[in-house]
Amino acid sequence: MNHELHALLGEPTIVTLARIGRLRWAGHVARMDEDHPVRILFDRARPDGGTGRRAGAQRARWGNQIEADLRKICNLGDWRAAAQNRATWNNLLDTARAPRMVF
Repeated sequence: MNHELHALLGEPTIVTLARIGRLRWAGHVARMDEDHPVRILFDRARPDGGTGRRAGAQRARWGNQIEADLRKICNLGDWRAAAQNRATWNNLLDTARAPRMVF
């Protein structure tokens, strides 16, 4: 029912808005200098710098979530390269923002 209302009103859902926010931030960070502290943290495999496997379930990483968000929107190979072009990245965000028909 909520999907039908969002489709009728043409408004994005809160999940879509969160996805767009993540993608906007990822594009911003991808355009930062490689020696910027935020970019260094974003690119690091694990917060403690380790590479070994931890016990328990696999932890979700920010980069994995960005890739999952992009798979739902389009088939984009190298999203970091696409983010370097601000106009291309904004077009991608507009695509994510567009309402989808629900039947």
